Amino acid sequence: MCEIKYFDIIYIGVGISTVTHYLKHKESFKNKKICFIEKEKRINQNKTIAGFTKEIDLPILKKFNLFECRFEGDSKVYKTNTPYYVLDLDRIFNQFFEASKEHDFLFNTHIGEISKDPSLFIISTPQGQLQADKIFDARPPRISNKCFLKQHFLGWYVNFESDHHLNAPILMDIDEKQSNFCFTYVLPMDKKTVLIEITYYSENVFSPEYYERYIHDYISKNFPQNGFVVQKKETGSIPLINIKPIIDIRGYECLGIRGGHLRASTGYSVISSTKEIRPTRLMRLLDSYLLKVLWRSPKLGNFIFIHFLKNINGSTMANFMSEKPGILNLLNAAKAMPLSVFLSHLIKSKNGLITTTTIKGFND
Repeated sequence: MCEIKYFDIIYIGVGISTVTHYLKHKESFKNKKICFIEKEKRINQNKTIAGFTKEIDLPILKKFNLFECRFEGDSKVYKTNTPYYVLDLDRIFNQFFEASKEHDFLFNTHIGEISKDPSLFIISTPQGQLQADKIFDARPPRISNKCFLKQHFLGWYVNFESDHHLNAPILMDIDEKQSNFCFTYVLPMDKKTVLIEITYYSENVFSPEYYERYIHDYISKNFPQNGFVVQKKETGSIPLINIKPIIDIRGYECLGIRGGHLRASTGYSVISSTKEIRPTRLMRLLDSYLLKVLWRSPKLGNFIFIHFLKNINGSTMANFMSEKPGILNLLNAAKAMPLSVFLSHLIKSKNGLITTTTIKGFND
């Protein structure tokens, strides 16, 4: 591509937020010339996306009204009327590929600068210049790699030789020995297959070998004498930051995390993005305070969440972690936290921690 190319609509980044947005609005895009730009060589479908919500208009793999948490050598089972859904990404992406087959895709393409002159958006790439009337931008915002917490994880899809006997997801199996908040997530997919994922809240991300040793030890401890093979792996790192897009330019819209749909305390963003719901000011305030406590006193993270899990019921927790928790549930969730820990941090500074960032321009 050396000449200037024009499109009615350009999507930047082809992740789940772009895919679900396009599927939701595709009827209004008929007869439009659309281009999807992706910086990688292919679309990454190797992810698991799940969350609590009352209802969802997307294909699902699993639905649970029970979930489990483990801590201090004990186990607690929670019931909820707000189900925990696991999205069927294969079906979602297949629907997307079928619906978008007449459009253009540019892979391995990095965005240079974006400008507007005067009504058209101009996107520079190493391959040439693109122009569009409208842009949907799903790129992660540019954030300094220091002074903010990340939720980083690595998971194995494990196929056991015999039945694993799990009937509900283990949302958190908290490791009290870790210096940062750390838990294992276990999601049963069928009688022999589970996703086992180790998650940390900390500033620094570890090597893949570190997570994998942890998972191997977890399997040895919790599924002894059950042979297994690893079917596939997934990994990721989510910035735990309240992101506020304040760009008010006609024809430009941010999607996904860039669009401010991320819950900074949980790392959830997809379901809220599909429903175009952003965290309220109160939710952002509570999330920022929790992040400050975890930043200033990382060794207290496991204690905080164990206290929380002991003192909350399933319906309150599920609603709290959903895309639109009610005020009463937010207050009940706050009451389940250890009050003394949060009071002791009331007058402490953030000590350099970034909990909020704004997106003011195309190139942020």
